[in-house]
Amino acid sequence: MGWSPRAFGSCAAAAVLLLGLAAAIPWRSHVHAEHMLANERAVVKQLRAIAALADRSLGKMRAPDLQRLWPNAWDNASRTVLAEGYRWALWFPRRGGGATQDASARSTDAGQLDFVILAWPEHQGTTGRRIFALHGLCLLSVENTMDPCEGVGDMPPPVALGARLSKAWGPTPRWASRLDWRPVSG
Repeated sequence: MGWSPRAFGSCAAAAVLLLGLAAAIPWRSHVHAEHMLANERAVVKQLRAIAALADRSLGKMRAPDLQRLWPNAWDNASRTVLAEGYRWALWFPRRGGGATQDASARSTDAGQLDFVILAWPEHQGTTGRRIFALHGLCLLSVENTMDPCEGVGDMPPPVALGARLSKAWGPTPRWASRLDWRPVSG
């Protein structure tokens, strides 16, 4: 089997195809990263709007109703919302300590703004890479890397906020102190 122009043409075509695929990978990664950043910016924008509403009506504010905010995205079984590539859940301190998603079971010791909204990626590394939290009027985020949470079956607990929570939420687990929650800027 010797060299022929036809064999060279096939090799050249294969090389061009491989170079084209190699060139497309960084472009896809860039598009993918832009998609995740767009999701994260949308989450921040929505949480800031909820915080602004709470700030304007301080004293009269009730915890937001995620089902009312996103009626078409509400999942009754998990009591979460899927929006902007993220799962969202609303938590309250429970009577006797701990957390609940049931507003009627919330602690009477808790103030009107003692609630936590958590937003985490539906698909870690695809739809997002950070966990966001709104607690009172404070918007925080943390890299979702220690034990990545994703989707409805892997919901982060509100106690992940650690010492930022009031005593009505119960004791803070030790692992929560390892999370580097930072205020969202910009």
